[in-house]
Amino acid sequence: MDTRQEAQIAEALAAMKEAEQAVADFYTACAKFCPGNGDLWLDLAQQEQRHARIAARMGEIFASRPEDFQPGRPFNAVAIRTFIKGVKCSQERALKGELQQRQLIGVARDIESSIIESRFSGIVQTEDQEFLELMRQLLDETADHHDMLDELPKDRP
Repeated sequence: MDTRQEAQIAEALAAMKEAEQAVADFYTACAKFCPGNGDLWLDLAQQEQRHARIAARMGEIFASRPEDFQPGRPFNAVAIRTFIKGVKCSQERALKGELQQRQLIGVARDIESSIIESRFSGIVQTEDQEFLELMRQLLDETADHHDMLDELPKDRP
């Protein structure tokens, strides 16, 4: 892997950490406006905070042993930053009370189904077991988020 590819992967991993934290912040805002389901939203927020820590650890692993990795699917940090802006915009709208619960659920589903959340695993190829386990954990928990969101009532305004 050349230094340009290495820098791009490192930047994407760092941006992914920021994205996970932005999603956690959005879910925390949702908890404020959906008090009947606040615990579920806060559970989601805590998992996303853990995902941010996992992404940070993945970045550390990559930085310490880049020779153990090969470039995978291109994953653009600019796209991740655009995703973050969208999540923050939704958070601001939620905090202003502009989104009703069904809209918050729709935004959350869109987030969890986004390419950023669902296709991140292909960014690199590696046999590093710690990195692979962290990636598996991210993917499994993201899939669980769909089930958690399905538990929320969709008929409330």
